[in-house]
Amino acid sequence: MLTEKSRQRKWIWENLANLTGFPKRAYFAAVFLIVTIVIVLVGGTSPVSGKIRVVAVIETLAAFTVTVTQPVYLSRVCSFLTSSIVKTLIYFFIVYLTGLMVLKGTKVNYTRKISHFALLIVPFVMNVMARSPPTSAASTSGYMMQAVGLLSGLPFCALFIKPIRERVGIIHTAFLGIDRPEDRPHTLNWLFTQTTANFLAAIPLAIYLGAIGKPELILALILINGIGDGLAEPVGIRFGKHKYVTSALFTDRRYVRSFEGSSCVFVVSLMVLLSFGSSFGTIQLVAALLTLPAVMTLVEAKAPHAWDNPLLFAIGSVVLFLILQFLP
Repeated sequence: MLTEKSRQRKWIWENLANLTGFPKRAYFAAVFLIVTIVIVLVGGTSPVSGKIRVVAVIETLAAFTVTVTQPVYLSRVCSFLTSSIVKTLIYFFIVYLTGLMVLKGTKVNYTRKISHFALLIVPFVMNVMARSPPTSAASTSGYMMQAVGLLSGLPFCALFIKPIRERVGIIHTAFLGIDRPEDRPHTLNWLFTQTTANFLAAIPLAIYLGAIGKPELILALILINGIGDGLAEPVGIRFGKHKYVTSALFTDRRYVRSFEGSSCVFVVSLMVLLSFGSSFGTIQLVAALLTLPAVMTLVEAKAPHAWDNPLLFAIGSVVLFLILQFLP
């Protein structure tokens, strides 16, 4: 027979999605994410090869208690937490301003893209400002910490759970800047899942680029994703004449995109690759110009509504890896 506390716990779990606005699967994703962070924090690299050492999960968890008490790791953890708090505050300030813009009559379709671009670019800019890039492959562990720092966008998402935003006026105003009417009631679901997937896709690439001494190329994908995809929706709304439909996660509803909007991804991809030309070999640059813009445009066109960013990062990372790894 269930006790009163057991009944309360069961009721809370069964009604978790309604209480917080997050689906239950989001909590399983969060647990997986925490385990991933722990593994990255205590994982090392091979100073000889510069390639990431695969750490056995059992070994990692067993060593974690001892490892995190060492001064070097305590310093890393404190730096990570401080950086995450600062980034979350910056995110919130930007999103709050977009919420005020919505109250003044600006379309959410525009303000949401401002917030989205900030969520991608702020971690990178702060990591660049905070430290100079390591110069050797042996320092790849430094890039691992910077890559994990990208996850600071997740605490930002947690600010908007239903019990908080309904009780705190400033958070409610900020939420207006990202809550597109056509996304309801899935706004928070898509925000959390795509943000998580975004950073999980970015972390392996950030580590790889650090290992080969080309960390600046992560910014190339960020700019293609943030500016190219960011312009696609407002350009499509304003100038889109040739429409097509796409699907979405968690719903059977169909959403409209335009070829004019999707073309922004192609144009921005070309411009960004040319601006980063010095980071590629000649053959690499030609291959990137011939493949990446077309692939990114196709991914943006075919990706589910509100989930194009993670797929752009994931597929773009694979294409970039293949070019850098196998072409001179």
